[in-house]
Amino acid sequence: MVVAWVLVLAGSLMPAVHAVAAAEEDALVGLIKASKARLATAEKVAHYKAVHGVAVEDIEREQAVLAAAPALSASYGLQADDARQFFVHQIEANKWIQFSLLADWAVSGDLPGGPVPDLATEVRPALDRLQTELLEGLARVAHIRAQGTCAQTVSRAIYAYAESESLGPVQRAALVRSLAGVCN
Repeated sequence: MVVAWVLVLAGSLMPAVHAVAAAEEDALVGLIKASKARLATAEKVAHYKAVHGVAVEDIEREQAVLAAAPALSASYGLQADDARQFFVHQIEANKWIQFSLLADWAVSGDLPGGPVPDLATEVRPALDRLQTELLEGLARVAHIRAQGTCAQTVSRAIYAYAESESLGPVQRAALVRSLAGVCN
């Protein structure tokens, strides 16, 4: 009788367990998509830097982003150091793509067509909005971050997403790099 009751109870809990797992997976995919969106800004940044002869490294801007992340982290229930480290990875991944694009353009002799993006009025405001979205996403995956299997879970999700989006090797590597701070 007790065994039957336990089986009935366990069976009734399974939909709830699957719902929680699906919600966690959705939150993780949302974070991956936000990171991919941030990485997508790298082409505009690289285009601007190529035209204006500006170095990829922008220590002043990087420091501003890294200083803002901990200040915002508390409102999302995140530790300041976790938020800062997360954005170190985001910045480094974005620079990987910029360096790759600049090398490609140098070899081909061609820059992207169209107007040169304006960093101050177009790209940086988008990056600032994405910073908020990424912090929200990081907070939504708190349960995954607390698990001993976090790195495996995140890696599998990144690779599944990269495969579903047909990302090339540079974009895939940058996405992995950008999310390296999730499990810290």
